[in-house]
Amino acid sequence: MGYDMDRFVGHVNEGLICCICRGVLQDPLQAPCEHAFCTSCIYRWLLQHNSCPEDRQSLDLSVLRPLYRYMRNDLNQLQLHCTNKDRGCEIVCSLESIDSHECDCEYSQIPCPNNACPVQVERRNLYSHVASCEFRAHECPNGCGYIILGPDDAQHNCVAELRTELELLSTVKIAMPQKAQLPVDSQSQEASLRELKEFIKEAINKQMDNLTVIMDGKLKQFTEDINAMLTDVVEEKHNEIDDIILAASGLTKHLVQLEERVEEINDANLNLENKVGEMMTKTEEVDDELVMLQYRSMEFALRLRGLKENSHENLKDICANAIAEIIKERSEDVAIQIDKIYRVNSWMARQRQLPRDVVIYFTTRRIRNDILQASYKNKIQVDGQELVVLKEIPPKMLRARKDFGFLVNELRNQQVQYRWDIPKGLIVTYGGQRHRLNTVWKAKDFYVNVLKAGYPPSPGGGRKKMEMIQQEKDGKQIQTYAEAAAGGITTEEDLLQSGGPSPTLEPSKKIEEPREQRMTRATYKRQEQQLKVQQSQVSSQEFKKTEAVGGARPKSKMEHELQLWLSKLRGAKDGN
Repeated sequence: MGYDMDRFVGHVNEGLICCICRGVLQDPLQAPCEHAFCTSCIYRWLLQHNSCPEDRQSLDLSVLRPLYRYMRNDLNQLQLHCTNKDRGCEIVCSLESIDSHECDCEYSQIPCPNNACPVQVERRNLYSHVASCEFRAHECPNGCGYIILGPDDAQHNCVAELRTELELLSTVKIAMPQKAQLPVDSQSQEASLRELKEFIKEAINKQMDNLTVIMDGKLKQFTEDINAMLTDVVEEKHNEIDDIILAASGLTKHLVQLEERVEEINDANLNLENKVGEMMTKTEEVDDELVMLQYRSMEFALRLRGLKENSHENLKDICANAIAEIIKERSEDVAIQIDKIYRVNSWMARQRQLPRDVVIYFTTRRIRNDILQASYKNKIQVDGQELVVLKEIPPKMLRARKDFGFLVNELRNQQVQYRWDIPKGLIVTYGGQRHRLNTVWKAKDFYVNVLKAGYPPSPGGGRKKMEMIQQEKDGKQIQTYAEAAAGGITTEEDLLQSGGPSPTLEPSKKIEEPREQRMTRATYKRQEQQLKVQQSQVSSQEFKKTEAVGGARPKSKMEHELQLWLSKLRGAKDGN
């Protein structure tokens, strides 16, 4: 039966109320369906039913379990009044400590310690009641020496009690030897008393000897029993220790086997991690190859920014006429070499509220490079509006270039010549030396130890340094946009697509490539798709084989074929 709800102070959670008696849980048990009951309530319920009283699911005693710990904590922290509140107790304590309080409560009803007294008094009044209780033990007031233990003994016969005492004394007198009896005359009383004293002393000594013999026998028997019991206990403990040692040896062997198994699993995991690392490396290599293929395909494309939008515009004719003016060719020839043209949204255009960018794909790289070189001297104009010429660069390559933004800003501030490296990094010409910075770590080291430290010293200041760099560049072949990653763009609208200060470039020479080395944009696109399919097939098969053998296996045929494919692909790229 649960605790009465009226005793509790504050709100009681519904989950802490017994489903049967509707009182707060007392000695709670919980069913698998998570309904809680008092122990006595659920026991009485299951004597007549075999289901949960709340949701009628099947239930028996074997599946009952203690309450969850957090629920027990909530239950124990509930505050309630003492059961003696009606008698004057004002104590409020937690359910966890209510039992200990009620055992010592001054207002608790306890029975009188005197036998046959039916009265129950409060603990605080017990002393005064015992002092006046009619059932307390006391000596007969008539002087007979009888101890009265209750009301029934109060009506005893004092004469009968005295007669009983005399009979006992007479019996003792008869048992005494004749010479030990007290004489009547007064002259021999002292001698008789000495004889009586000696007789009593001898009787006491004899009785003590008998008791000593009895106690020695009892002690001996007790010692023998204890020794036998200890022997049995020691033998039992020895047997238990032997069993424990035997079990420990078996556990030790099992532990050694487990350690060996753990080492095997660790080795397998290490091999698996190595294989996964190799696969990740290969995946990165394939990703780099895909980025390079995408970059090569984008070498046929340009992006124009700032061209106004019209509802019925003919982008191909508009761009062909504008491009023909700066490269000095016929607009019909330029239009023929435009493969695809469309508008796209860009972050820069949205930020500056500009028209959407125009992306143009050409059939050859030559015309694209001619447009880039010509745009340095003569800006492309449409209806008097100058257009910004940008190169198309893969998004992954642009994201990689963001890590070098701190160095690009400093190079621009110091007017240091640089160009983007492929697939990532910078090539910086500083102090007459060329630095290839293809990692962020190298870029930071160059930024701290070279640019900020002013090493190597620039003779004659910044202008003289730029003159020396220009003289050095004049003696070398001018690099075109087909060779540089992102150099030569004068606009500052997109630093990731620019390549530093714009050098004065000579008109590019038209160098016809051999027919067998030419790769159109469609060819690059087809190779990119094939490589993606190959990558997905390799990844799935590699993981399946790795899981099947626990991570330890030789190089598969698929890996070998992938390496051959990558080597062929690199050879074809290098040949172009």
